[in-house]
Amino acid sequence: MSVIADGIREFFDANQYAYTDVGNDCFRLRFTGKNGDYNMFAQAGEDPGLVAVFTYCPVKVPEEARCLVADYINRVNYGLTVGCLEMDPDDGEVRARSSGPVPVDEPPRAELLGPLFDSSFYLIDNWLPGLLRVAFGAEDSASAYATTLADLRSSQTEPPISDTEEVQHPEAEPELTAIEQEVLKLLEDRHCQPDSPPPAFQ
Repeated sequence: MSVIADGIREFFDANQYAYTDVGNDCFRLRFTGKNGDYNMFAQAGEDPGLVAVFTYCPVKVPEEARCLVADYINRVNYGLTVGCLEMDPDDGEVRARSSGPVPVDEPPRAELLGPLFDSSFYLIDNWLPGLLRVAFGAEDSASAYATTLADLRSSQTEPPISDTEEVQHPEAEPELTAIEQEVLKLLEDRHCQPDSPPPAFQ
């Protein structure tokens, strides 16, 4: 295992994150946010020194909606400073990717790793509601972006909850629209398992 991968493992242990070593200096985690459950992969690279963190959307975008979702993702990415959303045009898989250079001869510091993990997680969790409304026909990409952005600006973001922590649910939930009920059913039916971890760095 590389020095960078050792540093990632130390970061997990310090934050009490449950994780699985999937090989090739890649680790898998599970997190629960306010809008869904997510698989996250952290990949260490040595040439050059790099850490990449991928958080996967719980559902894949239907083929007929991928162009609209691509427009939504483009609107989101335009205003970002760390990380991005990306979609596989062949199967509709969406993930957040945050990456950054790190030294190859010493473990990466928490000050470098923390923002990568936070940005990857929050990109998916914060922008998922609008993405799903576009993907399943409830709203066009421009209005979904504007609505989601307004919601984010008016609410305070909470930290992610790992599998090892208790998830707190609000006492009262607002009434769901028909499309939101369908999306909720889709999320409950899926196991949040991407087809495979990201490819190892060459």
